[in-house]
Amino acid sequence: MGKKVTSDDTLPPVATGILIHGAALRWQTAADSVVSEWGLTVTQYALLWGVGVLTRSQQPITQAQLARQVGTDVMLTSKHVRELEAKLMIERQPHPTDTRARSLVLTKHGHTVLKKATKAVSKLDGKIFGKHANEKLVKVLGAISGLQQ
Repeated sequence: MGKKVTSDDTLPPVATGILIHGAALRWQTAADSVVSEWGLTVTQYALLWGVGVLTRSQQPITQAQLARQVGTDVMLTSKHVRELEAKLMIERQPHPTDTRARSLVLTKHGHTVLKKATKAVSKLDGKIFGKHANEKLVKVLGAISGLQQ
């Protein structure tokens, strides 16, 4: 019979990564519920948000750029972009300089949904993170995730 494994006193009582993971799961579950009002998953909302952020540059947006912006896998991004296109929230247009790529743009409907969903998600962020969602926390999480605002 094997030796009984006991708790290791050298383990920290709180692991920062586990706390971040738990907070992310809690937020994702709640955000999925919030954005479902517009027929979105939290991943689709994140991609819609990413198109909105990248649109500010006034440059053509590719799926690869969107995946980097949001931190999603390129194949997953492609799947969700097709779904957002079917929901008439984004359009894929010919890229002006790369014949192999498609440029992503928000539709009027997509822009409207993004504004409403962002307002609801911001309200959720306030409920979940409250006063803790300060500038320092946002900077730290942005640095850890590698995502840009």
